[in-house]
Amino acid sequence: MLLSPHDDWALGVLHTKILCGLTMIGPQWWLRRYVERLYENGVWNLNLKEVLTNLCLPVILVLSLNLAVPYVIAMSLAPLCGASLETQNLIYRRIYPSVFAFFCLLTGFLFNFKQFKKLYEHIKNDKYLVGKQLVNYDQPKTSTGTASQDG
Repeated sequence: MLLSPHDDWALGVLHTKILCGLTMIGPQWWLRRYVERLYENGVWNLNLKEVLTNLCLPVILVLSLNLAVPYVIAMSLAPLCGASLETQNLIYRRIYPSVFAFFCLLTGFLFNFKQFKKLYEHIKNDKYLVGKQLVNYDQPKTSTGTASQDG
């Protein structure tokens, strides 16, 4: 096997640039805010301890959990259920694509739910809110009990 560190380094730089680009065009979340703050501070104001604890550690933990949790589930539950060796092998091979598909479907569902909720609020505001005044909206009548006094 021929090792080529230059190719690995170039692919690493390319993947890093792609992931940073996807992070920057994505939604507002903690990773995007932190990468923007790193970009604004520049190289001279780089705090390595802060980068390791606030950026590298969470990313490494998430990636490690994404690898470890399906593996532990497949390796522990399949033999406990009494599955045959062929079925266990099938489960071992299909656990990662299944978990990935589940999270893609969950993310799509949550995204669509937020979009429908935003659409509902927009339609409701268009129907009942004109400027800053509510129209066609009946408020409950409350009596204040104040009597007019003649002076």
